[in-house]
Amino acid sequence: MSDLYGWASWFRGLARRIAEGGADYLAERVGRVDWSAPNPPALVGMGAENVDPLSFFYTLATRSWPAATREVVYPSVAEQFEVPFEGDLKSDDNFILPMPPAFAALFKDDDRFRPDPLWRLFRSAVKGVEAVDGDDFVAVLGFHGVGMPKLTQALFLVNPDEFLPCDKQTAFGLCGHLTAVKNWSSYRRELPIVRDAFPGLTSFEINRSTFLLSDLISDDEEKRIFSESRNWQIRTNYGSDKVDHAEEMWDSARVWTRDGLTSGCADPTEPKPGDVVFVRYRHHGRGIGVVLENLHDANEDRAHLDMLWLNRASTEGEKLFAGAINRFTNAAKGAGRKLVEGFRAAPEYRATFDLLEKHGWRWLPPSSRCDLGALAGELLIPATWLRGVARRLADKKQVIFQGPPGTGKTYVARKLARCLAGSDDRVRLVQFHPSYAYEDFVQGFRPTLLENGQAGFEIRDGALLEMAEQAAGEPDEKHYLIIDEINRGNLSKILGELYFLLEYRDAEIRLQHSSQPFSLPPNLFFIGTMNTADRSIALVDLALRRRFAFFEFHPDRPPIRGLLSRWLDQNAKDTAWVAEVVDAANRKLDDRHAALGPSYFMPKEGALDDARVQAIWDHDVLPYIEEHLFGQHDDLKGFQLDRLRNEVRTESGESRTPDAATAAASDPAPGDAAD
Repeated sequence: MSDLYGWASWFRGLARRIAEGGADYLAERVGRVDWSAPNPPALVGMGAENVDPLSFFYTLATRSWPAATREVVYPSVAEQFEVPFEGDLKSDDNFILPMPPAFAALFKDDDRFRPDPLWRLFRSAVKGVEAVDGDDFVAVLGFHGVGMPKLTQALFLVNPDEFLPCDKQTAFGLCGHLTAVKNWSSYRRELPIVRDAFPGLTSFEINRSTFLLSDLISDDEEKRIFSESRNWQIRTNYGSDKVDHAEEMWDSARVWTRDGLTSGCADPTEPKPGDVVFVRYRHHGRGIGVVLENLHDANEDRAHLDMLWLNRASTEGEKLFAGAINRFTNAAKGAGRKLVEGFRAAPEYRATFDLLEKHGWRWLPPSSRCDLGALAGELLIPATWLRGVARRLADKKQVIFQGPPGTGKTYVARKLARCLAGSDDRVRLVQFHPSYAYEDFVQGFRPTLLENGQAGFEIRDGALLEMAEQAAGEPDEKHYLIIDEINRGNLSKILGELYFLLEYRDAEIRLQHSSQPFSLPPNLFFIGTMNTADRSIALVDLALRRRFAFFEFHPDRPPIRGLLSRWLDQNAKDTAWVAEVVDAANRKLDDRHAALGPSYFMPKEGALDDARVQAIWDHDVLPYIEEHLFGQHDDLKGFQLDRLRNEVRTESGESRTPDAATAAASDPAPGDAAD
């Protein structure tokens, strides 16, 4: 291990020596240490005879120590405990340790200081996480002034190979698991989950990388380093020597190359802090890191990057990476699309990608990136909801938007698909209806005129096979097939054997009219829309429900709740009362599946005024309500526009329409507790 982590092996050796020597040994040796250094540590003056091992390590690692203090105290501790220190004491970069001030309360010889559980916890921690007795952890956690951050920081220093500190600026905070850790059982549960995001790294390497990475992803708007990062790839077997330099890269936390970055970077000064680097050896993925600093020397025409390793896992990935090395997008410099997709598809890198993307990293160039925030502003619906749908699409591959008419299901589906695909050419819409068949959607015989002039039949591909062929020919692009009114067709007849492929995406089958195996490309996604108000058609069967993720479009739920108010506020403030009238009508209908959607009063062209509202109500809304209340003439009178408007006017001053901003902020994304 390099000088960068010299402290880790030293702390490990000290812990073993103290565990063997016991309390008297620790007190005797601490009393001999030369503490006469600038800014002496907090242990001084507290009495060596009362020192416990956790407090001793906590003191040694206080981050505020200047190099001058370390150069006096560390060699003295090394001499007294006979554990040589190997490392650079001068460099502050080598001592990124999670240390606020010391465990002051643990040095007090009163009824709160009980050394037995401290020593038991210390000795078990030296052996590893599995050896720790939860009761001892709980006992020490209950000491005055001791909390989860302090205690886990001390355990990390005692055994930096197995424990991780649990505070805001380290891995637990970065991964978002900090709030879940409250006691030993939750720490024990969350620890492997957090570590899984950093395969191939030791705990002390994870601590350094996440501490520094937290600075790169700062919320400071002036920095924005991480959110604007580019992506590069680099080989471990560069130069004429053909030697694999991976271990040197890992140990030194630096990468360099004699022939420039292999992603077309002609200028070795281009990589900047926050840029992501993908490391490969031939077709194998070897790791992912983030640039901390570009140490380019003007006298050398090569990149020399100080790195934060997030993942050093190696995957064979022969199929994933074959042909990926020299295929780059024309839209931007940096790692090629196919190479990044190869890394993303490998199980070894999935958790790391989730971590990167959670903090705003995107590998697509800005010109082709789907800005869901901007799309949310255009559609006037919460961005968290759109992100939730996009995540579910990436996972499930097929979703259905369901709800009453006029709620914008098809409109949102087309806009979202266009954004995610990056082009209208990769989006297609078909509409199911009672006469739509397997031959129209998948493949079948169609009438044609033969070469001899006679009428005949030929096999033709339907919309699905055409989109599948297009997606297979462009594997680096996402393609979307929108099925409008999906429940109006005979689904069993239309989909046929596609039921199987929708659930088993990696399988192959033979179609009815073909002897060739067929499978759905992984980059082909489906968005269906379904009208829940039409009682003349059946809803989709349970088999299809298992294969699709469903998202509701109802006026009383996000993303539609408050949409009409937001639109009127931007486009027709004089008719803002319409939103309350529509809400009142929906309360009278008392049927969520037949509720009035906002799109009735969101015209694409022309202004909306009182006269136009009256016309829409008389010729669009009332006929719809009359159909729903067939035969209930007395009830229909309560839906006259003037009557509803007067009722709204006489109600209390508080609007029944949810505040748009409150609704957007309080409603979680689908499938997520928070975004």
